[in-house]
Amino acid sequence: MRNKIFSDSSFGKKEKSAHKNALCKHVTVCILLSLAIVLCGFIFTLPVASAHFTEVPSTKSVTITTEDGKKFTFGKDFDFQVGLHDRPDLIFKNPDAKTAKNLKIERGETMNVEIKGLREEIRICLVDEDRSEVSIARHLVESGSSNICRTEDGIEIEFISCIASNPPRSCKTGEFEVEIPDDIDKGKYKLLVGNIEEDLVELYINDVKVR
Repeated sequence: MRNKIFSDSSFGKKEKSAHKNALCKHVTVCILLSLAIVLCGFIFTLPVASAHFTEVPSTKSVTITTEDGKKFTFGKDFDFQVGLHDRPDLIFKNPDAKTAKNLKIERGETMNVEIKGLREEIRICLVDEDRSEVSIARHLVESGSSNICRTEDGIEIEFISCIASNPPRSCKTGEFEVEIPDDIDKGKYKLLVGNIEEDLVELYINDVKVR
């Protein structure tokens, strides 16, 4: 009988020990999983340099009046210095930029453009509609050129220099006319307006349909 009791007692101790070891392994696995989840969350919340911008609200805008008298106003999207590809925090994005809906222009028509506070030069161009605003801004910053139309798909439709020996009157008034080329393809584009001073660029972007 004593041997049986001793055997049962030993078996109970072994069972408890096995249970304890299993519990420890379970707790260890849970802790490791928790640490892994926290670490992954930390990694994914780290700021990505190529996509991180500093948000700065702005009320600056561009107003376009088409030949039929319709007015379209859209806000400044970005403000940056070209060439600073390693300082994305110095790309200032306007989180409240206004968008002009249903902007349509006709080939061969003349539209009126108004921008307050013209800098040294103005460039207006059309680019592929599928390009995102962020990719457009990032490309310009990394290109090292303030020429916003200097892209493979860029179609420049206006250039005004306010530092020429005899600058146009529009450099003072902020208003000028732009003739839309009649030989461009119909379709949807993104309209870019750049207000530029040396390597500093104010960039306005809006969807447009050319008919």
